[in-house]
Amino acid sequence: MFTPLFILFVYAYNNFEPVRKSSHIEAYKVAGPSIILQEKFPIYGRVIALSAFRPEKSETDHLLIVVGQVNYQYFTISWDPVAKKPRNEQAAVDFSDNHAQLSDSFICLPDPKKNMFGLHIYKGVFLAIPRTQPPIKGGRRSQADSDVGNIREHCFGRFKELEILDMKFLFGTVLPVLAVLHKPFKGDEMAVNTYEVSVRSGEVRFSDWSIQDLKGGQEALFLIPVQQPLSGLLLIGVTKIQYFNNVGNKTFQPVDPPIVWTTWEMLGPERYILGDEEGGLHLLLLSVDVRTRKVRLRLNHIGNVSHIETLQVHSSG
Repeated sequence: MFTPLFILFVYAYNNFEPVRKSSHIEAYKVAGPSIILQEKFPIYGRVIALSAFRPEKSETDHLLIVVGQVNYQYFTISWDPVAKKPRNEQAAVDFSDNHAQLSDSFICLPDPKKNMFGLHIYKGVFLAIPRTQPPIKGGRRSQADSDVGNIREHCFGRFKELEILDMKFLFGTVLPVLAVLHKPFKGDEMAVNTYEVSVRSGEVRFSDWSIQDLKGGQEALFLIPVQQPLSGLLLIGVTKIQYFNNVGNKTFQPVDPPIVWTTWEMLGPERYILGDEEGGLHLLLLSVDVRTRKVRLRLNHIGNVSHIETLQVHSSG
């Protein structure tokens, strides 16, 4: 019943799941082992990204929807449990740039510290959608304080990297830190840079962070941010998987025979499921050596399924 659906993002929505198709969204209710279609509605344009968040005053999650085909826009909706249909929250905002070149991959990701959403749609361009922050203790309250957690007007920043393969926000940092996997202009070996991201006066600013120009090999595919207590970053490649802590120290696990990975999902801060293009499922385990305090990696093949597009762990329902 799911073919040819592609589930991009699933989240607790009062036991509802949004499912993205090419030009419309379906809302399903989770009822035990089954799901029941509640509503579907068309979207003008192609849905390219979904991400959930919850403003402080809201009783339900809001869903950030990014669409693009000719023009690129984002807007937010929520689920009205009484009317049992979507409710508009944020009107569509157009961020199209007719003079910029589209990226080869569209990326939308939330900052774990809940400061912003980050989008990469155009090559070399980072679009930040900040979220309203709680007032500083003892400071003056403003009208925006009642909208804590909701999105504000977007702003732009520019990367020095153009050929970006993946980017992820890191865990366990004071300010938002973005890791960028890219292909250098001169050279075939992929590299990772990290930047502290801030928004000031309507402009995104990048400051170099501790990990810079880490070599990822020619076959690096994507990044996985590691949650606390370990924190750090996994760089997933065809012939090796590398782990970097937040100061750049690394360890690695060879992959033999080579595997082309397609997707991943976290089971816990030290356990990850990886899927490959042949339908293989693999469990990646991180552990700390008691004597050396170094992180060890272990990769186990746990089974096979059909071709894997994406993985999602259901924590409830």
